[in-house]
Amino acid sequence: MILLTVRWYLRYNLGFGQLVEMMEERGLSMSHTTIMRWVHQYGPELDERVRRQCPSPEGKGLYKLRKEIVERSSADSKELHGLRYCRLRGLQNGREQVLLTAVCQNMKKITTHLASQAG
Repeated sequence: MILLTVRWYLRYNLGFGQLVEMMEERGLSMSHTTIMRWVHQYGPELDERVRRQCPSPEGKGLYKLRKEIVERSSADSKELHGLRYCRLRGLQNGREQVLLTAVCQNMKKITTHLASQAG
């Protein structure tokens, strides 16, 4: 509960009084000075852990590449293959439509790949 309280303080810019109220809603009674001590004691360590998990420049580059390739494919599926709206009613029928559309897209990719290798 200590780390969660400190994380909320650091992440959401909440005041100590607001955190005391939130903890009281969860059945914990504490003083704002207790939370202040926790922030001073555990805040730097938590901040260091978070910074270690930040993406590297290589990771950011890969994410940009993903945006160009994966999200482009998803947008094409919606626009060109009719996946923006489901043509059939019911969850199972919708799943079948998506599955069949994906199979057709993959078959088309395989065919164009084989045709480019043969030609």
